[in-house]
Amino acid sequence: MEKTLIPTLLLLSNIALADGQEIYRSVCYSCHDYGINFAPKFGAKNQWTSRSSKDIEELVDFVVTGKGNMPPNAGSNLTEFEIREAVFYMIKSLK
Repeated sequence: MEKTLIPTLLLLSNIALADGQEIYRSVCYSCHDYGINFAPKFGAKNQWTSRSSKDIEELVDFVVTGKGNMPPNAGSNLTEFEIREAVFYMIKSLK
């Protein structure tokens, strides 16, 4: 039983850490708060118009593969799950 409990606890702790706002504040904000390298600014609806109409998976793919001046994985070691959480948080800010 102990052998399965530890991996389960590790998985749950990773899920708990994958909070969109926390991820945004630790990785994404440095460009998206200030519009550095033409990054659309957080919460600026007019800068997100062409992006917010896209499927969330397409936006996640932009981050994973890199888009424009943004390097793959936003230059970090984020997982795809964490990227999805951050993208969702950013899109949610437009509503």
